[in-house]
Amino acid sequence: MTKKLKYASVIFAILTISLGAMNAKADNDDNGKDDNGKKNFPAGITKQIQAFDINKLLSNVKISDDDLKSKPASLTINPNGEFKLNGGVVVTIPAAGNPSFTVKSWGITFAVNYSTLTNLRTQNGAMLITELHVGDIVNIQGKIDANGVVLATRVENLSIASSEQNVQLRNQINALIERLNLLLGKAGLPPIATPTATQAMVVPTLASVSPASTTFGSAGFTLTLTGTNFTSASIAKWAGTALTTTFVSQTQLNAAVPAANVATTTNVLITVFNPGTYGGTSNALPFSVQ
Repeated sequence: MTKKLKYASVIFAILTISLGAMNAKADNDDNGKDDNGKKNFPAGITKQIQAFDINKLLSNVKISDDDLKSKPASLTINPNGEFKLNGGVVVTIPAAGNPSFTVKSWGITFAVNYSTLTNLRTQNGAMLITELHVGDIVNIQGKIDANGVVLATRVENLSIASSEQNVQLRNQINALIERLNLLLGKAGLPPIATPTATQAMVVPTLASVSPASTTFGSAGFTLTLTGTNFTSASIAKWAGTALTTTFVSQTQLNAAVPAANVATTTNVLITVFNPGTYGGTSNALPFSVQ
């Protein structure tokens, strides 16, 4: 699963109220039968049930940063250079071969360097640096030098769901489906299956692109992308435009970059997109044409 349960609690509350109202209408409608009634469940209720799209609900289930952003950020810098930031916002993510990113807090943007000794965390355990995205809310501890660069000893990404949040969400969705299936049974309609783990969001992550630059006016070439969660349907994108993509493995794609894309000097962002209800777009890595 990945990031972000957007408005899940609100959706749950609204649907609970809506389904409660549907039950009340069903129980009191003169055109319907009692709880043992079958085919002549009120037509209006049947239409509401048929319009209920659990896949659409799941595709919008993401964890919102709204609550995190509403909490005031705190920043402490001691005379000995000890640095502690809670609630900073990621502005840029690490580029290939550059172990650095930037965060913003209190109107100040800090460059943050990390190393193999940096403790990279989520609320649920260890984190890969490729799981860091622009806009993520993070806590950072470390040392700040005279140039204002932070050497991080710990980075915690608050925008990745904890296992407890995921369990709560699954329980909410399953409870909704169970209640909806009771209504479907009354209406003589087939039940909805409980989503399986294989229907979790499969959002790709991009770790590197090779080459990372080329000379303008050069011939077309093959771009090799490495990362995770690649599928046979994955599409590499050049500044948002799809490239002809060949699936190699779950961790590698090859993309054909035409000569027209490198005819002039430019800097673009490379991403990977997984289509479908449970897909999404990866983090972006830069490519330079000089």
